[in-house]
Amino acid sequence: MNKVGESFINLAETAYVSSYQARRHRQFTVPSGLAVKKNQYFGPAADFAIRTTLAAAGSMLFATWLGFHHPWWAAMTVWLVAQPTRGLLLERMIARFTGSAVGALAGMAILLCLPMKSFGQLLVLTLWLAACAGIGSFFRQFRNYGFVLAGYTAAVIVMFSYFEAHTDSRLAIDRTFCTLTGIVFTGLAAFHSLSGNRFSVLSQRFTLLINTVLSQVPYAPTAKQLVDYIGTITRLNAELDKESAGSLSAMRQARQMKRTLLALLNVIATLATPHAVVARHPEYRVPTAPDLSALIRQASVSDNTLLAQSLTELQQCLAGVPESYGFFCRLRHHDWLVVLHAVLRPVGALALSGSLWLLTGWETGPIMVMTAVLFASLFSSNPQGNTALADVLSGTIIGALAGCLFRLWISPQLSHDAGVLVIILFLMTGAYLMACPRTSKMAIDINMTFLLVTQPFSSQLPATVSDVLMQSGAILSGAAIAALWYWLVLPASPRSSQARAARRLIGIARRLSRSTSPQEVSWLLRYGQSTLMQLFASHSHDAQFIRSGLRYLRQAQRSVMQFHAHNHERAFHSQKTDAYPRTMLAARLVQRYLTCNRRSS
Repeated sequence: MNKVGESFINLAETAYVSSYQARRHRQFTVPSGLAVKKNQYFGPAADFAIRTTLAAAGSMLFATWLGFHHPWWAAMTVWLVAQPTRGLLLERMIARFTGSAVGALAGMAILLCLPMKSFGQLLVLTLWLAACAGIGSFFRQFRNYGFVLAGYTAAVIVMFSYFEAHTDSRLAIDRTFCTLTGIVFTGLAAFHSLSGNRFSVLSQRFTLLINTVLSQVPYAPTAKQLVDYIGTITRLNAELDKESAGSLSAMRQARQMKRTLLALLNVIATLATPHAVVARHPEYRVPTAPDLSALIRQASVSDNTLLAQSLTELQQCLAGVPESYGFFCRLRHHDWLVVLHAVLRPVGALALSGSLWLLTGWETGPIMVMTAVLFASLFSSNPQGNTALADVLSGTIIGALAGCLFRLWISPQLSHDAGVLVIILFLMTGAYLMACPRTSKMAIDINMTFLLVTQPFSSQLPATVSDVLMQSGAILSGAAIAALWYWLVLPASPRSSQARAARRLIGIARRLSRSTSPQEVSWLLRYGQSTLMQLFASHSHDAQFIRSGLRYLRQAQRSVMQFHAHNHERAFHSQKTDAYPRTMLAARLVQRYLTCNRRSS
């Protein structure tokens, strides 16, 4: 392959950057990813801060005018739904309102149908949290957010009811309509200023990638080409969900493209055999659709059945042939340890903080329980949960200190209007920090905690200095309990998720040796592809690990082919074959590589 062929994998990236630079005069990206149209007077961070702060202040004033008792919930919603594109903002707003409404109804039902502060209420709340976190672990991004939001919103309603000592439906109504108010104001302030998605650009990069890989057939890629291929595949796989947000047709195309990327992994694994000949084409050409059929026939004629099968699967994906995996087959082979961890994180935080509250009789204990459950639920399925909670703890400390300073020393010295102006200026500072890469993750918790401590426009403000300090201490205690529960008991970190993925590969290899169903075998191969995609995302520059993972995938394909070749007979498993032992060996090599890599780092 000449220089044009070797660098073709980067053409899509170049086209993407060029098309983006061509629009710089009217649109660009905030460092943290909050894209807005360029303002001729302000920078992107200042423009984002002004827009979101005005939306937050407007939603609080409107909620106060409507007579809601917790208007600062509306302001919280503004920052919690802020997103870089219109599609992401639309999905976030839908998930926010749906989760809040369902959770508020669940919380109200728990309060009205069961005795106040009874064991039954806490038990039902625990089961509700477990169900929401467990079901949410099956989904990604905003669908996951909607489920965990429904879980912790019920906890917010119940614990605030304990703290404020009333059992009517006022809290549920406040939570739902304040959330709706914040969503409406966010849409009015930001929707027209956000950029659209770039799904068409991803489609071009997707096509170029497939053409590049097919131009390699039947030769083996070099180590550099392998890194380029896997890096491009993992980047596309990560960007498809974000760029297809807000459009049902784009989401369907994204699912099909993700399936095709997994099939492309099979082709690359088949090509990357240890003793294959490296490509040395005299000139480069872009294959067309008929070329793929010709490549399949060529592989069949040369008795390379594994390559022919991989290319056939890729052709079916490109043609949109539907998958034949059943729902119960997927459910049976799901990684239930992931679901169990997602359930135990909020449930454990509730049990730990609730026990501390009940044993000490702390008056503001419900606020501690609410905060612990909120943060433990929010990151229950996040592989970066440990890091996220470190940012949460930092932001909570700063926000609580700032809130106490305002409530105890600044607010008594100012008039009501001057106090409101100080709150708005502080929130604008926090919004500006949200648009800066180094402070974006903790800035949102600074504003959230500041609002929770100051409770602007609330009719039930803390009356004394001790009340303010006790509420702030409860918030900090809840955040600390959630963080310690993650750090010491159920970690959510890249290392732990990689270790689970490696164990999952071993489990898939073991199940392949026992399965007797064609659908089950095909799904296990697909599940292994998805797991490898997860591992490749964090090791996309490691050629040695890439070869190790592709070796596993190649052996798994051989196992599936042998299964189909023996007409799915049970007697096949009693015959002597080396495909399954080699698949297990390849899985254990992947696990050993990850273990050695963790120890060396």
